[in-house]
Amino acid sequence: MAVEMKKWNLIATLIIFAFVTQLATQIAEAQITTTIRIVPEQTEKLTIGETFTVNVVVEHALNVYAVQVELHYDPDVLAAINLLEGPFLKSFGQTLVALNESTIIFDEDTDLSYGRVYYVASLTGDNPGAYGNDVLFTVTFEVISEGSSTLHLIEYPGDGSGVGTYFMKWNYEEIIPEMHDAYYGPNPPNLISPKSAGVKVEKVEPIPTIMLWTMLFTVFAMIFVKKIMSKGT
Repeated sequence: MAVEMKKWNLIATLIIFAFVTQLATQIAEAQITTTIRIVPEQTEKLTIGETFTVNVVVEHALNVYAVQVELHYDPDVLAAINLLEGPFLKSFGQTLVALNESTIIFDEDTDLSYGRVYYVASLTGDNPGAYGNDVLFTVTFEVISEGSSTLHLIEYPGDGSGVGTYFMKWNYEEIIPEMHDAYYGPNPPNLISPKSAGVKVEKVEPIPTIMLWTMLFTVFAMIFVKKIMSKGT
């Protein structure tokens, strides 16, 4: 009888733990807004011919399997001369970088040109996705003339568009990140921060707090199960 009660005690504890873990994951996903930002936010004016590097950083990520990032800049002031994959995705497994390019595009509607950094990459195989905070990729710019330039992350219009910035989970669920631009040169404008494509910014509950409550709930649940089982013996 005692062995049978221990068996059911273990089964009940495992069920409760699995339920609480799933609940904690759902709470974390609901409360945390995935963010992409360019660091540093401002780079001071440099001499023509000098270079500087910015990091495109992901924060508060959960289960990110693939990314698409589009960044615009003024090609009359800057030239993007190097793009390098960061550790964010590849620290979770093998990656495939599909597009890693910088081009100058002429907009016929405005008769203006803009520089575009376009980065598309994903994990491969059976992988739940990357999480946490880290550098997605870096961009090195060369200053080619006097002036200033916003480093502007383009919003994603939806419907699987090849335009804009968004992430994707392994099950093709889209993640629309909160985006923070950066600026090169003196007298930066008031950068709109945060901005995103239809994402409501909510108070972020730190992960350690969520996990602490999960652990406490699990402990109390186990104590409750033991009391119930002891009454039946």
